[in-house]
Amino acid sequence: MLYSQGVIIEANSACAAMFGYKSDELAGMDLLTVVDPRSRARVKKAIENQLETPYEAWLRKKDGTPFLVLVQAKNTTFGGREVRAVAIRNISQERQLFTDLQASENKFRALLENAPAGVAVVNGEGRITLANHNAEEMFGYDTNELIGQPIELLLPEAVRERHASYRSQYMENPETRRMGTGRDLLGSRKDGSSFLIEVGLSAVELEGGLAIMSFITDISERKQTEVLNQRLGQVLDSTSNEIYVADARSLRFIQANKGARQNLGYSLEELKQLTVDDISTSESKEELEAMLQPLIAGETDAVIFEAVHQRKDGTLYIAELQSQYFGAETPPVFVGIVQDITERKEAEEALRKSEANNRQILETVQEVVYKVDFATEPLQGIIAFVNPQVEAMLGISPDMFLKDPDTWFKHLHPDDMPNVVETTQRLVDEKRPLVRRYRFRHEQRGQYVWLEDSITPVLNTEGQVISILGAARDITERKEMMDALETAKMAADRANKTKSEFLSRMSHELRTPMNAILGFAQLLELDDLSPAQHESVTDILKGGRHLLALINEVLDISRIEAGRMSISLEPIRLGDVLNEVLDLLAPLAAKRGVDLSGVPRACEHHVLADRQRLKQVVLNLISNAIKYNHEGGGVSLRCEQHGEELRIMVTDTVAGLSTEDQAKVFTPFERLGMKASDIEGTGIGLALSRQLMELMGGDLGVESEIGQGSTFWLTLARVQGQVEDAKAKHSPALLPLQVPDSTLLYVEDNLTNVRLIERLIAHLPNVKLVVAMQGEFGFELAREHLPDLILLDLHLPDMSGLEVLRRLKDDLQTRDIPVVVLSADATPGQITRLTQDGAAAYLTKPFELQPFMNLLNTHLTAGSDEEA
Repeated sequence: MLYSQGVIIEANSACAAMFGYKSDELAGMDLLTVVDPRSRARVKKAIENQLETPYEAWLRKKDGTPFLVLVQAKNTTFGGREVRAVAIRNISQERQLFTDLQASENKFRALLENAPAGVAVVNGEGRITLANHNAEEMFGYDTNELIGQPIELLLPEAVRERHASYRSQYMENPETRRMGTGRDLLGSRKDGSSFLIEVGLSAVELEGGLAIMSFITDISERKQTEVLNQRLGQVLDSTSNEIYVADARSLRFIQANKGARQNLGYSLEELKQLTVDDISTSESKEELEAMLQPLIAGETDAVIFEAVHQRKDGTLYIAELQSQYFGAETPPVFVGIVQDITERKEAEEALRKSEANNRQILETVQEVVYKVDFATEPLQGIIAFVNPQVEAMLGISPDMFLKDPDTWFKHLHPDDMPNVVETTQRLVDEKRPLVRRYRFRHEQRGQYVWLEDSITPVLNTEGQVISILGAARDITERKEMMDALETAKMAADRANKTKSEFLSRMSHELRTPMNAILGFAQLLELDDLSPAQHESVTDILKGGRHLLALINEVLDISRIEAGRMSISLEPIRLGDVLNEVLDLLAPLAAKRGVDLSGVPRACEHHVLADRQRLKQVVLNLISNAIKYNHEGGGVSLRCEQHGEELRIMVTDTVAGLSTEDQAKVFTPFERLGMKASDIEGTGIGLALSRQLMELMGGDLGVESEIGQGSTFWLTLARVQGQVEDAKAKHSPALLPLQVPDSTLLYVEDNLTNVRLIERLIAHLPNVKLVVAMQGEFGFELAREHLPDLILLDLHLPDMSGLEVLRRLKDDLQTRDIPVVVLSADATPGQITRLTQDGAAAYLTKPFELQPFMNLLNTHLTAGSDEEA
């Protein structure tokens, strides 16, 4: 009803019926007229205070019958003025029920026991006076364990004290405070476990006074279901598949997840206006109903079929639909899970075409292509496919392989069976492609052919090998060729080893006498000689050095061919190297009357090369251009950039080379008809130079024309930026040397070499020379004299020089004495070995006097400095 200032304005029909009046009879009446006298003070107070909290009051019907109601009032606006709206609920029957329960405890207990919730009655002191069976089971207590206990026993310890305060406040004013309304609480069982509960409270008057009736419901499962449903909804929305619910009778959409809404392009409201038939273009409604009928009839749990669906924008896609029927729902529904399989269908079609193409290819390739499927064990495979080429290659029809799985193994060479088994097992374990070779008996010829088999594993989703794809090719001819090549390689290796041993021996045999020839000739140069004698000595040195150069070049070519030439690449300034070469060759050019031009500015670049080897190549090119030139001719240098490379060109005014001669000029020992001339040369300088350039990553070539001269060019990688080069250091003068008093031990069995060293040491009066011609004797003299320096030859009659060196380094008395090896064995491996074993230096015979005397000065002076 509505009232203002205590006067009823309007009442609805339900309110009029409650009081026994007609609706228009209540309008204009004083509100207190319908209030029973025992509640008029409370109602009047509620009107004055404009109380909005529900309260109970006794009212009176038109015939005077009193009845109990629950009243709740609220201010509102009606007809443009402020009024009070009053909602009245008749609770007489509820109160009568409670009264009856209070009158009869047994009847009250029966009602409580039949209540669907747990019920606990609490007195004014907050203690439990009554609890039904549901409450006992819910909290795990017996009746006698609950009666008389504080209601807080049923709550977790953490909230008991706070709850007692709330309860006390509620007991003071039960009409204005209802505990638990709109809140979920935690209950505590006897075993200490907690669970969610929902509590409804009612304050009642019992015989013992005011009490609180608590209606307790365990909502744990409901909450879990709510959370589960919430999470299920999130999961359904997170999947890209379409999931929808449709009315089983009309096929109209009821619900759809995010995936369905996004893929179809409709909002949920729009989908609810459509049916499944509206989005399906491949089946009519009748056809859809026919496909879904087995679900309704219970003949199957799910129906899976494909359909073409249409989006809101008109585009089509192929859908795979799995539908289930839920007939117990109201209304019965279909739940459909739809997956867009357009790409899969396109891929299947492409795969089908690809397989057809592949099959056509497999039938035309030369290799035998096959597939082996594994049943259980890797070696119990079944050949699932083999192409027709197997009959041409091995004389066996494809059908024989397919019918008899053991055909392959029956034709394997017995000696190759372990290898085939091992590689198959390894492929299964390692899951990677392998290549194997084995012999296979040709069915018709009866001979074994060599097969090279490339096998690849096929894995399932668990990563297990389920099949092998293989491609086998006949390599019999290649195998025979490889065997022949291997035999030839072994022969070549033996020949190379023999050649290396020969070169080492020849190096020693040739250099040893050259050491004496050049050594004594250099000593003779130091004496006072007549002009004729001096000319003879010069010729000896000239011839000896020419022969030594020939020996060195032959050894260099041999090292390159054997892959033992050591190259050290570094950034060097090209101009410095070219200027050094020009300085060295200027006297030769002047002597022959050849104009030798300087280094042009374009050559001032840095290149990547071995400085000494590059110098050797340029020396050879320019010296050739001078030697073979004519008086009044010229030799010039030019440099050009070609991308990342630099080209150095040496141009001469020699007669020139024919095309045929240009092809021969880099052939070892080829002098192009100049052997009978008086121009010195070995014929291997250019061959060696080209090989050195290739080792440095460059190239060497020639451009020439008869009567126009020749241009020899070489290319090297250019280095960006400025790189400082180490400047060549000049050796000090040969003699005299100032060395301290020293003892020098020379272990050498060649008397000529001994006399040469004796002649040299004669120029050093402070040096005492001790000579041993056997290794054992040399070791004893070293222990006895403890010399300042030991000169050691490698080829001794009783033991090798390497063994002598090791014994010297192992002995406490001699291990610190520097040992310089003098040997004609100039192989790089030998030099490296001796240096690693402790040699202080390695001087190759024949040696120049200048480096030898400098070496003596270095070691003898160093020993004196350490003593000082």
